[in-house]
Amino acid sequence: LRSLEELEATRAAYGEAARLLLASPEAGIAHRGSVADHVEVEPGAERVVEAAFGDLLQYVIVDTAGDAARGLAFVHQRNAGRCGFLVASGEVPQALEPREVAAGARALDTVVRINGPHAAQIRWAIGDVWLADDVDAALRLSSGTSVRTSGQGATAS
Repeated sequence: LRSLEELEATRAAYGEAARLLLASPEAGIAHRGSVADHVEVEPGAERVVEAAFGDLLQYVIVDTAGDAARGLAFVHQRNAGRCGFLVASGEVPQALEPREVAAGARALDTVVRINGPHAAQIRWAIGDVWLADDVDAALRLSSGTSVRTSGQGATAS
């Protein structure tokens, strides 16, 4: 897998719809880039963060639900595939209470910095994600909800 920096620079790994929206002014939406444009990751943690974020990295940040609807119509008309949106306007929902630190795990915030005016919305969209040293620690932490592995460790959410 490529580093987030390369992904951000080329957007080559993005789906066709996200690339089209981010590059086409004729889409008719005001966007604020993709989620990956606002995320900095400590060197060496790129793969585990990519596993934790999944498709959220290529979500297009828009100001309103109307912008998201126009974006969806635009990609649908061009049969460009699916595209996710993060609507940045409005109040940010209450974040989950952080869990106690578990042995063999650390919070995502220890390796990720989210920048820009929409940092709170992006942080909320990520949810309660922990980086585990191994699959056993991730399973203990997840209580059976979700565990993803990357080769550099595991994430639990």
